[in-house]
Parts: sequence; C-alpha cells; structure tokens
Amino acid sequence: MTPADDLPPIPDWIPAHLHQNFRDYALAARAERDAEIEGLKAKLEISPELLAASRCVIMQSTIEKMDKEIAEQDAEIERLRKKLSDEWETAEKAIERAEAAEARVNELRDLRQNEMKMHTDAHRELTQERDTLRARVAELEEKLMVPK
Repeated sequence: MTPADDLPPIPDWIPAHLHQNFRDYALAARAERDAEIEGLKAKLEISPELLAASRCVIMQSTIEKMDKEIAEQDAEIERLRKKLSDEWETAEKAIERAEAAEARVNELRDLRQNEMKMHTDAHRELTQERDTLRARVAELEEKLMVPK
C-alpha cells in the first residue's frame, strides 16, 4: 500500500482535473505532519545522562525541601519544649506556694488548738477557783453569822 492508497476518496463534486492536486496536497501535508512528529519525538527523547541528571536535580530539590521541613519541625519542637518547660516551672512554683500555704494553715491550726486548750484549761482553773472562793465565802459567812 502506497501512502496515496490510504487517502480517502475525493468527493465527486471536485472536478477530475483537480484530483491529482488534492492528492499531492494531502500527501505533502501528511509528510509535513510526519516530519514535525519525528522532530518532536527527537526533542522528547532524553539521553540516559540527562535523565540521571534531572533525577539528581529533582532528588536534590526534594532533599532541600525535606531539610527545610525538618528544620521547621525542629524549631516547632524547640518552641513547644520551651513552652512546656515554662509551664512546668510555673506549675512547680504553684505547687511550692500551695505546699507553703498548707504548712502555714497546719501551723495556724496547731496554734489555734493550743490557744483553745489554754483557754479551756484557764476556764477550768477559773471555774474551780470561783467554786473554791464561793465555798470559802459561804464558809466565812457561816462563821460570821452571829446568832441573834
């Protein structure tokens, strides 16, 4: 089959003396198209060295991108570590203040209990002394009472 054999038939309304011109034009257009396709194929063909070099460039770009992401993640980790450290320090200070406050409350409770005990002991002593004095007053009144 020649290249001219696979061309579609020329419509009947075109005069016969122009049929050869149409065939020549179609074949020329086809040859031009085929030449352009071959040229593009040649441009698209990549040598193994060029392919390897482009892979290296892509890998280097990927490595640089990953290095940048790792650096950003490291910075974020460091920021979070500092924040956690600061919060931990704040929590430790709050715990120390709470423990100091609890110790002071216990100390004041012990003082209050001692005061209450002293107050109770003093009240008991004063009550006993009052009762003793009343008894003594009654005894003295009884002695001082002169029968009439």
